[in-house]
Amino acid sequence: MLADARIGGAAVNTVKALQMKNVRTKLIPILSCLVFACGGGGDDGEKVADGGGGGGTDSSTQSGLTCSSLALCTSFDVKQFLGEDEVATGGSIADGTYVLAWEVTSDPSEDASEGYYSSVSALVISGGEYVGAGFSYEGAGTISTSGTTLTLHKKRSCGLGEDFGESDYTSEFEYTATSDRLILHSPVQSSNGLEWINQRVFLRRGADQICTTVADEPTSPGESAQCHVSNCYCNVAENGTVDNDLCQ
Repeated sequence: MLADARIGGAAVNTVKALQMKNVRTKLIPILSCLVFACGGGGDDGEKVADGGGGGGTDSSTQSGLTCSSLALCTSFDVKQFLGEDEVATGGSIADGTYVLAWEVTSDPSEDASEGYYSSVSALVISGGEYVGAGFSYEGAGTISTSGTTLTLHKKRSCGLGEDFGESDYTSEFEYTATSDRLILHSPVQSSNGLEWINQRVFLRRGADQICTTVADEPTSPGESAQCHVSNCYCNVAENGTVDNDLCQ
């Protein structure tokens, strides 16, 4: 069962907030490879990237999406499940908002475990551009594909909808896209030389569903967003910013 944690509507320039008291704590695995930091090295819309060839656009200027197109801060996390690597198949990526819903890791370590390690984050993709919002996902730039490889070229540094200036960072991922999801395959290497793949599953949905959670923790891969801290909050703004005071 899904539990809607939003307060307020899905209007432009409206911040949806859920807040409680106390201080948030967070556990992030040391060996996790964060998207946008170490890659490669529902609305219907135009297809912006075609996995069958060098699809997508990679223009030299940012013209449509900006840092303020989507802003997010949240204490909600998604669950990481243990599983096998799936072969990336590429595919056409439709314009829309994609929300991180769960992860699957093939971590071979003896102490590998399932748990809530990554924050809910979101990507908006439109016309060959993207904006990322949420913990470790902030940034705006261009998106393109070639075969089963997806390339994100970050051109603006963002935070809570604010634009912090120019950036020039390129990330590459193997990926799989279907009509309702985007899976990014992120390579991980531990300090003792073990290597594996983390698969991050983004579901295509409306921005007003970013703060949706599940009532019961799932035991198999599927929608998993929950809050496991004492001060639960989820704040989203479309075409605006989120006040930092709402994010603690």
